[in-house]
Amino acid sequence: MPARNRFGAISYEPHGTSTTPTAFTQLFRNGEIWGVSREFTAQYEGSLVVPMVNVKNIFGRVLANFIQVAGEDLGIAPPYQIEMGAVGLRDVCVSLPRNRSPWPNAVSEPIYENQLSVRLVLNDTGIPSQKGLIEEFLRKLYDLAAVDVAPD
Repeated sequence: MPARNRFGAISYEPHGTSTTPTAFTQLFRNGEIWGVSREFTAQYEGSLVVPMVNVKNIFGRVLANFIQVAGEDLGIAPPYQIEMGAVGLRDVCVSLPRNRSPWPNAVSEPIYENQLSVRLVLNDTGIPSQKGLIEEFLRKLYDLAAVDVAPD
């Protein structure tokens, strides 16, 4: 649902009759674009888990969309400051990469930190550069969960 607020343009996904949206995208007057969602966890065998494949896919789509909006619609050229983060992580697990566990759907131990913020510069807007930023965020999130994702 698109709208305007005192900060600029906003689009949000309502959650029934709740006044708290499921997700929103805010375009600020200074050119910043924020995407916020509370749909990155799921219950799995009694634990709250971040399905990492979903995070990777969603971040990839959103980053590509934000780059397109910044460049084509707003005329803002790179480099871009990209900040990716998560809050509410304490006691949450992450799904393990398939090559890190002999069991399907394995999860990490709980995370002890409550939040993660990764800020990087994107000079080149090509897909490999975008994927590199997202991989760096995922590596840091795995690190919080004490999961080694170094290549074999």
